[in-house]
Amino acid sequence: MEKEDWDFSNDPCSGKGNWNVSFNPLIRSSLTCDCSFHPPNSSCHVIAMVLTSQNLTGIIPPEFSELRYLKSLTLSRNCLTGSIPKEWASMGLEGLSLLGNRLSGPFPEVLTRVTSLRILYLSSNSFTGPLPEQFGQLRNLSVLTISDNNFTGRVPDFIGNWTQIRTLEMLGSGLDGPLPSSISSLTRLNNLKISDLGGKLSSFPPLKSLISLNTLELRRCNINGQLPNYIGDMTGLKTLDLSFNLLTGKIPSSLPNIKLADYVYLSGNKFTGDVPNDFIERNKNIDLSSNYFTVHGSLPTSDCDETHNAYKGFSCYVQHFPCFLPKRDYKYKLYINCGGDEVRVDPEKTYEANVEGQRASTFVYGPDKKWGFSSTGNFMNELTEVDDYTVSNTSTLLVNGRCCVSQFYALQDRSDLSSVVDLLWYLPGQRRIHQAAGGSGKPIIKKFVAHVTNNSLKISLAWAGKGTTSLPIRGVYGPMISAITVEPNFKPPEHHDHGKNNTLLIVGIVVAAVVVVVALIVVVCLWKRRRHKNAMEIELKGLDLQTGVFSLRHIKAATNNFDAANKIGEGGFGPVYKGVLSEGRRIAVKKLSSTSKQGRREFVNELGMISSLQHPNLVKLYGCCVEKKQLILVYEYLANNCLSRALFGKDERSRIKLEWPTRKKICLGIARGLTFLHEESVIKIVHRDIKASNVLLDEHLNAKISDFGLAKLTDEENTHSTTRIAGTYGYMAPEYAMHGHLTEKADVYSFGVIALEIVSGKSNSSVKPSDELEFLLDHAYVMKDRGCLLDLVDPVLGSDFAKEEAMLILNVALMCTNKSPGSRPKMSQVVKLIEGKTAMSDPKLSAATSKHKALTLRTLFWQSEASTSGPRTTDSDDAQENTSKDEIVEEPESECE
Repeated sequence: MEKEDWDFSNDPCSGKGNWNVSFNPLIRSSLTCDCSFHPPNSSCHVIAMVLTSQNLTGIIPPEFSELRYLKSLTLSRNCLTGSIPKEWASMGLEGLSLLGNRLSGPFPEVLTRVTSLRILYLSSNSFTGPLPEQFGQLRNLSVLTISDNNFTGRVPDFIGNWTQIRTLEMLGSGLDGPLPSSISSLTRLNNLKISDLGGKLSSFPPLKSLISLNTLELRRCNINGQLPNYIGDMTGLKTLDLSFNLLTGKIPSSLPNIKLADYVYLSGNKFTGDVPNDFIERNKNIDLSSNYFTVHGSLPTSDCDETHNAYKGFSCYVQHFPCFLPKRDYKYKLYINCGGDEVRVDPEKTYEANVEGQRASTFVYGPDKKWGFSSTGNFMNELTEVDDYTVSNTSTLLVNGRCCVSQFYALQDRSDLSSVVDLLWYLPGQRRIHQAAGGSGKPIIKKFVAHVTNNSLKISLAWAGKGTTSLPIRGVYGPMISAITVEPNFKPPEHHDHGKNNTLLIVGIVVAAVVVVVALIVVVCLWKRRRHKNAMEIELKGLDLQTGVFSLRHIKAATNNFDAANKIGEGGFGPVYKGVLSEGRRIAVKKLSSTSKQGRREFVNELGMISSLQHPNLVKLYGCCVEKKQLILVYEYLANNCLSRALFGKDERSRIKLEWPTRKKICLGIARGLTFLHEESVIKIVHRDIKASNVLLDEHLNAKISDFGLAKLTDEENTHSTTRIAGTYGYMAPEYAMHGHLTEKADVYSFGVIALEIVSGKSNSSVKPSDELEFLLDHAYVMKDRGCLLDLVDPVLGSDFAKEEAMLILNVALMCTNKSPGSRPKMSQVVKLIEGKTAMSDPKLSAATSKHKALTLRTLFWQSEASTSGPRTTDSDDAQENTSKDEIVEEPESECE
């Protein structure tokens, strides 16, 4: 684990040396010994060990099992990988914390045999799969947290076996609802925290017997129906969070009985009716926002203050901000200094102060009551507790129209947590603020265009959520919002003298009347033509895309009306053009030529899925255009073209000299991008057509995968395991090519082929086959059997490459191209292998099996010469037009797609 600062010259139980070091409760290295086992000549044994935030790496050592007296082990907030060693089954652990590491794979069944466990923290890892039935055998559990993982399946019935449990946390665990009826057996529960359950809608779970609850959090759990009246009988509740469900009806009359509650969150439901006055007036942090409550008479003064948030909570206040006095002096501009005093930048620009203390469920005014600050949810407890947390600055005295919003961030960092903390805040749709800044301690400005309607504009920030759920400490790190500006995206009208000549006024009225009549005629004529466009715009706006929506007019202007001179490629998905937007940003525009029978709504839904996939090793989708039967995608433009051209370009001018470190970086970038698609994104994607021409290179020669999701976007019908074949000859896995069986292991196979190409500088299928050695993969198998695999390394490199690294990547490539999908590694395992964090075993492949496999593929598919080429987002001098007929293609020598 690379723990190198222990002083073994001192007895760990002596209290000497550096065996016990603690900077704060979250950064700690300590041992606890017991010397009373065998009096009078007692031997000391380690009974507890804490290694928190020590930057430990690698796998968990099985040697911990040799500490026979160890009862408590804490390895939280490190970078440990792999799973839990099987040797641990013999341990007598009572407490184990592995919170905040990088452990992966199925739930570690070895723990189900450690029946002495009472406390178990597994949150913030990457465990997958269902919870095994044997897990229910741990009947002594009193504390269990499995939040922030990627488990699958329903919350199991066997949780009812844990009758001793007092704290149960499943926040963002990946599990589906509904909660089983057996949860009613957990009568000793003090803290129940569950969020983000998938699955079907369900009624409120049977919790009537859980009268000892202090914390009840069922956030985003797909719960509908009415809130049961017995909630008011849980008089010991201090926190109640039922936000972002679909609860309906009135608030139970018994709810004010929870007099000890400090925090009550009911936001984001469909509650109706009146709110009990005595419930609002209590000195609690209460959030009733985003419901359909009604109120008789005037709104109580406490409904929007520093402990209450009723913003848009009452149906009669949806159109008007509830806590502002009506004013008529609407603004064209707004400047806020977040968390600071008033700052005057120049005579025309003064940043208003925003220094009020901000707590859970807060609403506070701006200095002139023309804007306000609203928050919902709890910020984390410094040691253990974390909840969703959102804030917004809202102004309702702005002039309607388009405006340009700028958010100023100062990126801070905490080196002690850099390995596990990604970022704290994000502007929805722009989660990677820290990468855009280029490092900590650097400022960044994020700008976007917004629409002011009803003289109101809401600007939201949100907690980064999954991936940081249990890890950060309260402090300043991640993107820190420092200022907000709102300025008109149009020229404000000049103020006119009120003493204007009345004649001009009369003339203006007459002219306006004529214009209105003419306009009505034009509107009637154009109404039918615009109906389709308006319907699509509504659908796009309702989708909450993580991208922008471009007009066809702007795209035509950027590409010079799709001028042939700007065409940089064409494949099965359609032609690609380069272009320049009016602000100077270069883009790549793909006109989709789908022959799918997929409807418009289905296309928009799939587009929403693609837009949510954002990763440094994926080509960024800027936006789309769905207009006049055109389906257009707008991507970032990458000036270094594609990997295919860099490696196999037809001349020296088109090829790029790739040194060995760059080749390794490209391999690792592709692997990380596929890992994200397969295992880390909310929606799992199988690319289907991973090849060198679908890997693009940015200005620093970082690899970015293109075309992810497009095969699905244009499919008529598909399932997870059987689907229309879409791929490129030479890169397809045999089970997919021959049987149509599609899993993520098909992409793993394709990655293996690309890795061989990167190391060797040779294309896998650049020539027509005459024997098995004319294909790179066949040749690699033979070279492996002959013990001269390194001879595959590109001669251009000479001796200037790391032999061990080259051998490692070649062996990984052969492991990825194993004919059996089950024998191929996952892409996350490939990343660890290339990074050297996991030991490499010999793939033990044979040329005979590879020969049979390759010959079979060639027999079946050599005659097919069309392409499903996806969006090429780079410039290419050797672009060729291909007319797509089938879906399995021979890869052109250096074509970028």
